[in-house]
Amino acid sequence: MPAPTPIEDSQGATVYWNGGSIGTYVSLSGGMAVAQVYETTSVDNAVIGTGGNSRIVKTYDATSVEPGSMTVRYLGTPGGSGGSISRADVGKNGTLYIAWASWSIEAQAFINDFQFELARGELVQCAVSFQLTGN
Repeated sequence: MPAPTPIEDSQGATVYWNGGSIGTYVSLSGGMAVAQVYETTSVDNAVIGTGGNSRIVKTYDATSVEPGSMTVRYLGTPGGSGGSISRADVGKNGTLYIAWASWSIEAQAFINDFQFELARGELVQCAVSFQLTGN
């Protein structure tokens, strides 16, 4: 039995937009790609069960793959301390670079959404969503 893969801590990860750090990140979420699926089931497909309990096993294939999206939450004020992204950057294209210990991605993207959160007694947080372009 192979040894289990150690769990990695994301401490020390870096996130850059067009060569500049976006600030102290809090979290990163998203998907790398999404496949568009269509059904390819035919009447010749495998059948499971018998009589009234029989059913055809459906089959699927992918027609295309859409690039994914990423959302980064970081500490700092919009366009000010701790971060360099502001509302004026929504819709702009650029290079998104994310790296940590054993993984990195560099992708062309545009800023799809920009939000911030103020909560009494808490640090200001911003969230920026990037749509990967597939280029």
